[in-house]
Amino acid sequence: MPRPKTPEDRKDVNFSVKLAPAQMQFLKAMKEELGHEAVADVVREMVESFRTTFSLPPYQAERLKADRADRGMTSLQYVQELLARRYEELSKAAQDDAKVE
Repeated sequence: MPRPKTPEDRKDVNFSVKLAPAQMQFLKAMKEELGHEAVADVVREMVESFRTTFSLPPYQAERLKADRADRGMTSLQYVQELLARRYEELSKAAQDDAKVE
């Protein structure tokens, strides 16, 4: 019996990427953090996360994409800015806590 034909939208695409040792170390650490068996699973999850705006509900994802576009930023720049803002919040909270003591 022949194998059933896989629909085009369900076929995986293979590709190769050369990584620096530090990049591979990072992916291996992420593999353990995310509980994956293979580095390829980590890469797939990261790509899927960015593709789906980290699985946020569509109304949130669309609003964030519009904000990012209005600001002329790439997805990576936008995430970097969000992390920088969070860092500032944490720093301010630590300073406020130090003043209370």
